[in-house]
Amino acid sequence: MNRQHGFTLVELMTTLMIAAILITVAVPGFNTTIKNNRQVTHANLLVSSISLARSEAVKHSRTATVCVSTNQAAVPPTCTGETNWELGWVVWVDVDGDNFLDAGEERRFVQAFPQSTTLTSAVSRLDFSAQGAAADAATGNATLDLCDNRVNETGRQISISATGRTNTNSNFAGCA
Repeated sequence: MNRQHGFTLVELMTTLMIAAILITVAVPGFNTTIKNNRQVTHANLLVSSISLARSEAVKHSRTATVCVSTNQAAVPPTCTGETNWELGWVVWVDVDGDNFLDAGEERRFVQAFPQSTTLTSAVSRLDFSAQGAAADAATGNATLDLCDNRVNETGRQISISATGRTNTNSNFAGCA
């Protein structure tokens, strides 16, 4: 006798139906995972920029600044004074001590975030002294709030202490 190996049409359709149900259940959960990972990535990008500014300030014994900039491609780019950090920012060291961003003083550029992400603060720039402390230590901690387009979800809050150290709160409930 010749026996044939393979699937019947009924077995194949049953398998496809089960796969479709599993995919329908898994995709929304995966979408949440993607958004959570995007939030972590954006928070880490900001924290690494702040750490770079702080270490460059100590390294060069000069003031280093992280500021909102929408024209990173300009030579030199400028700080805009905006408080919407999702527009992008620039990290620079004031090598010549003139309190202006000159060509060649840039250390890092960060492009704008996707429109689904907001990163806001009451401050438009963060300055670090040659000792690595936040230059405006008298005002206390600066905070930046990172949220995405999910409604009533937790976001992340990045705090910069007077000593220049960063702390990320992953359970920030201030997102609307």
